[in-house]
Amino acid sequence: MMQTYGYNIKPNYNDCGVLIFDKEAQDTHSGGSGCACCGTVFSGYLFNQLKQKKYNKILLVATGALMNSTSSQQGESIPRCCSCSCYRK
Repeated sequence: MMQTYGYNIKPNYNDCGVLIFDKEAQDTHSGGSGCACCGTVFSGYLFNQLKQKKYNKILLVATGALMNSTSSQQGESIPRCCSCSCYRK
């Protein structure tokens, strides 16, 4: 999505679910909850890094899909959502 709007985030991109979970040791299926992972990583790690001035600014982009365990079987599109916040020291 970011690339669609002309932003190359690859050098600085981290996935919050990947930072929390070990896909080899934990059975997370498709990953962790986007909103829970994002909040956990920001409040538990990134905010402290910002306060300690290790980062000047953080762009937090939380994405997710509004679905349940049978959504993919219903043959309809799955609504997606995105929330973006920018934090500066």
